[in-house]
Amino acid sequence: MTEKSEFQLKLEFWIWITKGARFTANERCLKQNKWSNFAIGMLSAYILIVNLISVFQISNCTYFNGNHVAFYTTALSILILVFSQLENSNDFKLKALNYHNCALELSRVYRKVRSLDLPNLDDGEYVKVLANINSEYETVLEKYDNHKEIDYHYYRSTHPVDFNLKWIRRFLYQCNFYFSSIALYQAMIILPPLIIYYFIKDCK
Repeated sequence: MTEKSEFQLKLEFWIWITKGARFTANERCLKQNKWSNFAIGMLSAYILIVNLISVFQISNCTYFNGNHVAFYTTALSILILVFSQLENSNDFKLKALNYHNCALELSRVYRKVRSLDLPNLDDGEYVKVLANINSEYETVLEKYDNHKEIDYHYYRSTHPVDFNLKWIRRFLYQCNFYFSSIALYQAMIILPPLIIYYFIKDCK
C-alpha cells in the first residue's frame, strides 16, 4: 500500500472532529458547573442583602417593608431550591468526566489510524486494519453519551479553514454556544443587583 485510501481519510476526519467535539463538551460542562455554583451562591447572598436593607432601614421604600421583604426572600429561597435541584440533576461534573474520557479514548484511536505503516501493509492487511480501527471507533462511541450539536458547531468555529466557514457563521456558532451554556447564569448574577438598585435609587 502506497497512499491513504479515501476511507482512511474520512475515518481520520470523523475521529478528529468527534474527539474535538467531546473535548469541547467537556469544557462546556465544566464551565456550566462553575457558573451554576457561582450563580446559586450569589442568589443566596442577594437574599441576605435584601434582608439587611430592611433591617438597617437603608431604604424607606415600601418595596422593602417587613411583609414585602418576607415575601421576596421566601419566594427567592424557593426558586433557588428548585433551581439547585434541577442543576444537580444535570450532573455537569460527571458529564464532563465522561466526555473527557471519551475524547482521550478517541485520541488513541486517532493516533492509530494516523500512524498506519502503509509501505509495509498489503491491500488485504490494510483493509483489515482499517476495519478494526473503525470497529474500535464505533465501540468507543457506544460507551458514552453523545455530545450536543452546539459542541460540534463550536468546535467547527475554532477551525474555520478546515470547514470553510466565513466569519459570520463562526460568530453565530460562538454566540449560540455562549447563550446555550453560561449566559443564563451570568444574567442571574448581574440582574438582581440592578433590579434592587432600580427600586431603591429614588427612595428617600
